[in-house]
Amino acid sequence: MLQCQSISVAIGSRYLLKDVGFCARAGEFTIIVGPNGAGKSTLLKVLSGEIRPVEGHVSLNGEPISRMRPAQLAKCRAVLPQSVTLAFSLTVDEVVRLGVEAAGVKGSAQESLCEAVLDEVGLGGWGTRLYQNLSGGEQQRVQFARVLAQVPRPVANDLPRFLLLDEPTSSLDIRHQIDLLERARRHAREGGGVIAIVHDLNLAAEFADRIAVMSKGQIAAFGPPSETLDDTTISKVFGISGIVGTLPPATMPFILPQSRHAALP
Repeated sequence: MLQCQSISVAIGSRYLLKDVGFCARAGEFTIIVGPNGAGKSTLLKVLSGEIRPVEGHVSLNGEPISRMRPAQLAKCRAVLPQSVTLAFSLTVDEVVRLGVEAAGVKGSAQESLCEAVLDEVGLGGWGTRLYQNLSGGEQQRVQFARVLAQVPRPVANDLPRFLLLDEPTSSLDIRHQIDLLERARRHAREGGGVIAIVHDLNLAAEFADRIAVMSKGQIAAFGPPSETLDDTTISKVFGISGIVGTLPPATMPFILPQSRHAALP
């Protein structure tokens, strides 16, 4: 379990997060949604240990992450940031090996793991290509392969391992968006945990076990998609009229946003 209690993050007198409680359980795919500036990426950075809150604390599998060494933390959770800038010219293989090294894999197993995760993201045989020559979507898939290499097994030593993904589908076409989210969901189904920030509410409704809807540095709603994605929440948080219906199974909502100036029938 990855959870935080009473988390607050501030820059000067301005709070980015205020008294936030959040819990992502093993075996579940938790998706965070919300408008720009709601605090989604800040929350993910707190959960990963990149940012220390001014108030509250974060624990991973019952242990405060503030007490965990970086190498220990790296073997328990892997992070896909919103954007990655590389200062050096690296091959695809070299980027993925950053995850392999963090996982502590040694010897000939490194090459096998690199090949396996690149195959999983549809980039098998691309190891010698230069990362900076790839499209934005291809680079995103390489970074996802790096994340998978860092925690290749969803459970290790009887403890779940977490994927923390900040807008992982932002540069991808619809096919690769679904491929990535399906792979992430499999990590959860096999005993790990996944937390992802996703802007597409329909993708969030399809893949999430639970959704955290964020607004103005706080969590406005938290629970299954059927309980968190409704007309009232969408109108209040996103400032637009949302027409929410359901698809089979009947509990899965779908969202058809309309213009703020359109008249409801």
